[in-house]
Amino acid sequence: MKSKRQSKQGNINQDLQTCFIIAGYTGAGKSTIIRTSHELEIRLFGEEFHQQFRDTSQLSSHTENDNYDEAIKISANFQGRHIRKLTKEQHPPKNILIQLDLKHVVHRLGHSAATKKEQKEIEKLTKVPTPRSRKSDPKICDLMMSCYLKNSFFQRFKSIVVNTVYTDFEQNYRQYASRETQQGKTVQFDDADKRETEKKAHAAMHTAWRNNLHILNPERQFITTVNNDGDLISNDQCICMNWKHKVGLA
Repeated sequence: MKSKRQSKQGNINQDLQTCFIIAGYTGAGKSTIIRTSHELEIRLFGEEFHQQFRDTSQLSSHTENDNYDEAIKISANFQGRHIRKLTKEQHPPKNILIQLDLKHVVHRLGHSAATKKEQKEIEKLTKVPTPRSRKSDPKICDLMMSCYLKNSFFQRFKSIVVNTVYTDFEQNYRQYASRETQQGKTVQFDDADKRETEKKAHAAMHTAWRNNLHILNPERQFITTVNNDGDLISNDQCICMNWKHKVGLA
């Protein structure tokens, strides 16, 4: 029996098994959730795909790799910006995890993942990288997201499973600011005007992501959040009680 994706993709050679995508805004907590899901055996992508998800990480740290050559050699835990090189890869891992920053997609990645024709359409709307003032423009967000998700690499997979980590803007801001401070960096939108601009971008990018996910025809979709009690919640079901306490974030 053909899968849902196979029946819609026609004669495209689907030589790879499962693409896992964990997406969210900068600072939403994607890396922490991925790492702790391995450590605590959390079913982040459901029971059916759990073992394949486990197979995507060969590093004890379970982190994404900055260096593509290292990532393709020893792990299948990639960053969203690796899409261009993955597209050219003849034999990528059968099961792969991509950590996708929505802000990075609108900043530049949507353009770099696009076809030349699509790139020209993007350049009619905005400079690339997208200026801060334009990142909340719904048309730009929509076009960048759609161009990224249309990349031919995704069509090679029999199954695509997506988990969106959603954190409301204020919490997202606090997490991002804390991380930047720990790394000795200065938060770039700490004044009122920049913060308001960032808040609008946060909303616009999440809307564009939701509106374009159908392009991937994902087999399963999850939305993951952390509730007020510190539990990890996926599709309104608790998948790890006291998650914040267990991972040292309480």
